[in-house]
Amino acid sequence: MKGLGTWVKQIPSFKSMTTVEKMVVIGYFCHTAKHLDRFVVGHVNLAFDELHMQRPANASSQLTEMTKATVKRMLKDSKGYRLTASSRDFVEALLPKEQSPKQIVDELKKLEAQVSDPHQKVFLEETITCFSHGAYRAAIVMAWNLAYHHACTYIFTGHLPAFNAQLAVAFPKKKAITKHSDFEDLKESEVISVAKGAQIFSVSTSKVMSEKLTKRNSSAHPSSVIVMPVTADEVISDLVQNIILRPTL
Repeated sequence: MKGLGTWVKQIPSFKSMTTVEKMVVIGYFCHTAKHLDRFVVGHVNLAFDELHMQRPANASSQLTEMTKATVKRMLKDSKGYRLTASSRDFVEALLPKEQSPKQIVDELKKLEAQVSDPHQKVFLEETITCFSHGAYRAAIVMAWNLAYHHACTYIFTGHLPAFNAQLAVAFPKKKAITKHSDFEDLKESEVISVAKGAQIFSVSTSKVMSEKLTKRNSSAHPSSVIVMPVTADEVISDLVQNIILRPTL
């Protein structure tokens, strides 16, 4: 159950919950994060393993008991278990409330005043336009364009000799950068790798850039993955705060 450990951190009271309550939370995770219509005892036990917590003494018995209580927490059929509506409500009340798309747009507009480069302002404006119209995939792509342009400019204007020296070592067949448009001859991942190797980008900057490049790729390529407003907001805000607005990368 990849991601469960991080996900439960949203619920500060999780560690102090009863075993039954923890099983309900895990069931919610199975439904919403893993997109499972039903879950089984094995899912629950593996979840406790991932959380480095002792497994329930008899998960099967406890799950079954939750289907028979006066106020049922679980429903069961031949395919497995699923949470009742009241159990879902219980977990949702514990989770932090997500911002609405309008709130996110308002926050993004506040960032405009902090971006001074005219070219980057255009990228940010287009990012906000895409986000405002619900085009969250496009918003992530535009935000990446904004951050990547900034990163390349940062290299070109202040660290070009070091970048070209490392480029010759890492990718000897690649030509040295002599003008800003030469970055187009390199893959974005190569630019990040070379800048990290030349110590132009810090480890944390390289990590942010690599993570967001992966999300850009997922958004740009056809897939069944649904991009939610909060995901786009996280990508855009992270790129602006940790790449665009930082004096050094």
